[in-house]
Amino acid sequence: MKALQRLRAEQQLTLRELEDRSGVSAEAISAIERGTRKAQLLTLAKLARALGVDIEQLVEEQPSPKVQAPPEEERRSLTAYELNAAHALDAFCSQLEEFIVEFLPENDDTPLGENLLNMQRYMARTAAALSLPYMESATMRTVMLPAATRFVELVRTLEEAAENSGAGADEETDNVIQTFELALAS
Repeated sequence: MKALQRLRAEQQLTLRELEDRSGVSAEAISAIERGTRKAQLLTLAKLARALGVDIEQLVEEQPSPKVQAPPEEERRSLTAYELNAAHALDAFCSQLEEFIVEFLPENDDTPLGENLLNMQRYMARTAAALSLPYMESATMRTVMLPAATRFVELVRTLEEAAENSGAGADEETDNVIQTFELALAS
């Protein structure tokens, strides 16, 4: 991730100094800079805070995943309802991303923090339940792929952060991730 490397160099920080500021290991920072490790959203948020920049300054344009055209027999015009489903999943991803970056309680043991986390988990399960039926058709899978891929990554990040904060794993949310991954793979 060249942006991270450039920002660290501009601020004349060593890997160890950025590690001390961010709480992210120097080894992980180095791997992210070299591109041998993909940074999770929570890690990017920590690094951005430590560097005093917006997270967007760390994120470089990523190519969209390649998708295959659906079989001829499944090609048809999508209904407004189907397009709205893809848009709704994408909108939920934006809301979840904002929650992870801005509101996820780091080192916050208050009941409010746990309640917010559980609410996000519930909303993620609901979004998945509403979206999965649309992923049965190859045409809709093609439309839903970018949002669905982002959704899986964000829910994984949410669960990682929850475990790091001591909230523990949530079996239902883990099942959602696995089900979505299976739908994406088919």
